[in-house]
Amino acid sequence: MTGRAKKRGVWIALGAFASAGALGTLALLAFGDSARTRWLARLGSDAACYALGLEAEAGARGAPDFAAAAAWYRKASGHADAQLALARLIADRHIEESQPGERAALLEAAAEQGNAAAQRALAELLLEAGPEREADALGWLGRAAEAGDRDAQYELGARRMRAEGASADAAAAARWLRLAAEQGDARAQRALGEAYALGRGVAAEPVESLRWYRAAAEQGDARASVEVARRHAAGTGVAASAAEAVAWYERGAQAGDAEAQSELGYAYATGNGVARDYELAGKWLRSAAEQGHAVAQNRLGGLYTERSLTADPSEQLPDWAREAIRRGMKVPDALLAKSVTERSADAGDASDAEAVKWFLAAAEQGLAAAQLNLAVAYELGRGVERDPQAALEWCTKAAEQGLDLAQMRLANLYAHGGEGFPRDLALANAWLQRAAEAGSAAAQVALALRYANGTGVAVDLREAARWLERAAEQGSADAQASLGLFYAEGRGVAKDPARAAAWYQRAAEAGHPEAANRLGRIYLEGLGVERDAAAAIAWYQRSAEQGYVPAQLNLGALYFEGRAVEKDDARAMLWFRRAAEAGNGMGQINLGIGYFKGQGVARDLVAAHMWFTLSDANGADQLRARVEPKLSR
Repeated sequence: MTGRAKKRGVWIALGAFASAGALGTLALLAFGDSARTRWLARLGSDAACYALGLEAEAGARGAPDFAAAAAWYRKASGHADAQLALARLIADRHIEESQPGERAALLEAAAEQGNAAAQRALAELLLEAGPEREADALGWLGRAAEAGDRDAQYELGARRMRAEGASADAAAAARWLRLAAEQGDARAQRALGEAYALGRGVAAEPVESLRWYRAAAEQGDARASVEVARRHAAGTGVAASAAEAVAWYERGAQAGDAEAQSELGYAYATGNGVARDYELAGKWLRSAAEQGHAVAQNRLGGLYTERSLTADPSEQLPDWAREAIRRGMKVPDALLAKSVTERSADAGDASDAEAVKWFLAAAEQGLAAAQLNLAVAYELGRGVERDPQAALEWCTKAAEQGLDLAQMRLANLYAHGGEGFPRDLALANAWLQRAAEAGSAAAQVALALRYANGTGVAVDLREAARWLERAAEQGSADAQASLGLFYAEGRGVAKDPARAAAWYQRAAEAGHPEAANRLGRIYLEGLGVERDAAAAIAWYQRSAEQGYVPAQLNLGALYFEGRAVEKDDARAMLWFRRAAEAGNGMGQINLGIGYFKGQGVARDLVAAHMWFTLSDANGADQLRARVEPKLSR
């Protein structure tokens, strides 16, 4: 073939290429340079016009030329990608519509050609128009999703999962989310993990939930990393591992997620799953706190309150002083001290002031725990000037959110009264009642004691017993021990030694020393149980070793008398000594008698006199009067 024939063949091919119009833009540009593309555009190639529009929009010849880009896109009148690009320029306000409704018309034309991105954009535009167009919008999303567009599949699934009423279809939502998730969409993977966690549209399945959360997290989804960490911490769908939880929190924290940073900081503060490191705890909590994370702000304040972190007093300086120090300039100490005082408003220690700063930030966001911490700071004057009225106000805010500790503290404030508010036992009991009815075992015990003692209410032992039983069933050892006493004495309930023994047993096994001491007597005397001397000694010993003085006296007396156990004066004196050293007058008298008689210890009249004398200050002077005359012999 001659050169002229070859050249003519190329032009024929180019003409055919231009007339096709539907060939890809990249293929077109590969066929020749920009000049050839322009030549094809003049021949009427939509693909060439679209390519030139992209070139103008990208600023291939300098600054982006949106007007030129729009002109080329408009020339590619039947090209779906050009229609979508032109609609995008209008949406981004780079150009004005040539006529009202042009953007919608362009999107619809492209969408009708099967362009999934246009179908999604059209759906968004219809949703902006109001609820009356929602059905049409979901229809377009559905067409894109059916065509395999993963973004549309995610959007459709997410919207249907959030929907309420007639449009709600969690099962369909889960199916769309799965399709997008299987294509690797991290958002859909996280949403599917949530669906399996909550049993929405699918059966609740912790293992499957973790699988999808992990898939999203491994793509760098920080929120999914937090969910994976939580499941490792709680052992949900996987064996519990605090260390593994920390590793996943670390991934989320490094990605900037405030929740992950807060949890990672807390792990370093508590040493849970990682070596305790307050410096790292402070670093991560501060990072989350500065993002406005209320829980992190409250935790950071707590570290300053307990002195796990300490604030540099220079942080309280005004900006000019910090800048002077940074430059190495000498700032007079007196001026520094004056500045710190002015900035801290006589608040005291810089760490307390730093704590209050973070408590306040979290409290103003409505975090009840921070509001309570701020109330305590005002009540005690730590980090701020003491202000009982401010303490009452912040405590009330926390209590009104249902925080039982705040409700109990508020009850205590009203029970004693303060500056600016009078003592009000009725209001104190009302707050206790709210906490008790919400299920706080501690409040239930406190309310029971008020009914038992008639504090602010009429004495009502039956009501006291009712509240004790509610707290006892929740596992409160204090309530169990008190309920045991009520059944033992028939206070507010029918006397029932067996039930008394059962409640004492539960409390004692939970580590309540007074209950263990009472249980010792029950087994010793067979009150509601079979007599069991060994069990009696065991329970007395358990209570005594916990430092409970009455048990120490009882155990000493049993060894001294040889009752239920072989007589052992030395052991008796050992337990009397423990009680004596705790300041108990009876223990001091008994130990003094031992020294006076040389019973269980070497005879020592000076030691006897010392213990008898000490007992005077502890209410044992009458017993001492019966023994002291023998000291002169």
